[in-house]
Amino acid sequence: MATVLTLLVGFGITFGLQNKLPERLYAGEGTLSRMLSCSYCTGFHAGWMAYLLCHGGEGPPAYLLVQLLMYGFAVAGISLILDTVVQTLSLVSEKLDRK
Repeated sequence: MATVLTLLVGFGITFGLQNKLPERLYAGEGTLSRMLSCSYCTGFHAGWMAYLLCHGGEGPPAYLLVQLLMYGFAVAGISLILDTVVQTLSLVSEKLDRK
């Protein structure tokens, strides 16, 4: 159950970073702007942040590194999938509204 919660926290962080940050914080063509336009990239960083928030960085350094990478990639994949689903549903909704 803790793993599911950590993954949901990671997706929440991804969503918050991509949709709730004031634009003036990342306007332009910088690295942060490019990262925030990519669900996979933002999800990776949100994943390791979520792991640290939920599990506190327990264990030896090698274990911690593996966990950070695993959660980073897991949240990246989930974020990409959910973002694609939401975009597809939004397009379908717009098409239905036009009819």
